[in-house]
Amino acid sequence: PDFAVFTPQADLETGGNLRMPLFVKPLQMDSSFGIESKRSLVRNTVDLMKRVAENHEQFADGALCEQYIE
Repeated sequence: PDFAVFTPQADLETGGNLRMPLFVKPLQMDSSFGIESKRSLVRNTVDLMKRVAENHEQFADGALCEQYIE
């Protein structure tokens, strides 16, 4: 799937042409660490920005955002 990486230092408007829904997870964590089924799947830009910011705060890590394939 298409993806974008949001690092803590990056501008949050670097998502390119991704289409919703997106799956948001920590960039460098092992396995499923940091993935919460209901919160990690976002369907709008507001929820995307919230989840990216939560990843930055909670894990001090970038956020990997992948297009979700239903």
